[in-house]
Amino acid sequence: MKYKVTEYIITSFLIILFSFNCLGLTLSKENPVYYYVNHHTEMELIHENLSKSNTIGVIGSVGMGKSELIKKYVEQYEDQYEIIAILNANSNLNQQYLDLIHEINRNICLKEGCNISENPKYAKDNLLKYLMTKKKWLLIFDNLHVTENKKIKDIITWRHNGHIIVCSQEGNYLDYQIKMSYLDKRSSNILINKIMKNPPEHYVEALTELFKGYPYMIATGAIYLEHHPHITIDDYIHYIKNKDNKVKGHLEMCINTMSPQAKE
Repeated sequence: MKYKVTEYIITSFLIILFSFNCLGLTLSKENPVYYYVNHHTEMELIHENLSKSNTIGVIGSVGMGKSELIKKYVEQYEDQYEIIAILNANSNLNQQYLDLIHEINRNICLKEGCNISENPKYAKDNLLKYLMTKKKWLLIFDNLHVTENKKIKDIITWRHNGHIIVCSQEGNYLDYQIKMSYLDKRSSNILINKIMKNPPEHYVEALTELFKGYPYMIATGAIYLEHHPHITIDDYIHYIKNKDNKVKGHLEMCINTMSPQAKE
């Protein structure tokens, strides 16, 4: 049974990690969350800025929706690219370059008669050298924290013919930037109604005010209240307001509602 579960997890991971369409290759594609609220302005700015510069930034603090925005962008514009790769800057980038090279060799070079060296020592250089011969490709670097743009400064300042989107908490080295905005009451209303079934109107106003339009906390608050109907919005707000760190307060409240077995 243990081996079957392990096999299932590995299979599911591979399905998520590599998905292909008839036009090309997409590495690490994921669908946006079901309650995603479209940032129409930001989506338009990404498309507009990529027509001006081949490298742009999507800037915002943790939980502002940068990752979901790029998932939505890939979903909408995937057919315009032959190669798309979403790279997690929190993980080993060199290994991700190797993964991408391997998939290009396996799915594109077999048709084109090319072959990219899979020597780990030169993975980034060999990948960039190959991409220089192409135009319809998109690299997305996600999860860059404050002061971390320097990790990929050479790529941000690299002259190329494809597209690069850098999702970061800072804008260093990026001439073209899209800054993620907080949600207004209307957008919060849409978000909460995607999560909760028929929420009272004052829930929308209360959560928006409590978290100042911060998308991540509005979403997590709505999910919590939807799954704990015995807890009123007043109880929730009272508990969170008394905490200096609202994220920590929310997590503590979630833990407090768990059974002893679940806590363990």
